[in-house]
Amino acid sequence: MASAAPADQSEVHLSIISDSLYDNSRHILYRVSVDISRSSPRASQLGLPPIMIMKIATELEGRTIAAEAVMYDHLLGLQGTVIPQCYGYFRNFINLQDYVITAWSPGYTFPRKKESFDIFTA
Repeated sequence: MASAAPADQSEVHLSIISDSLYDNSRHILYRVSVDISRSSPRASQLGLPPIMIMKIATELEGRTIAAEAVMYDHLLGLQGTVIPQCYGYFRNFINLQDYVITAWSPGYTFPRKKESFDIFTA
């Protein structure tokens, strides 16, 4: 099940500390650190370790990652001793139109109208 922010609205900022640890066409793993200086004051009370591994997946891989998170929930008693601790499954939708970089063309005008901009033909 997808998680939302903690009930106390603690905001946790993570910083990538190295290149990807693993990368394939479906997901990528990063080593990240908890950036307490940028996090909300209560974030330090959440008991997060200073270093974590974050898995980022494509939308198509999301169902597999969600099933993995459910399995971690079933194995809660083993987390942190026999298997790694899982801090949740989170989803975020990204508007790809806002992140497309296209070749410059004199015929283009900026900013483009979002209603008529097609990332597959631009």
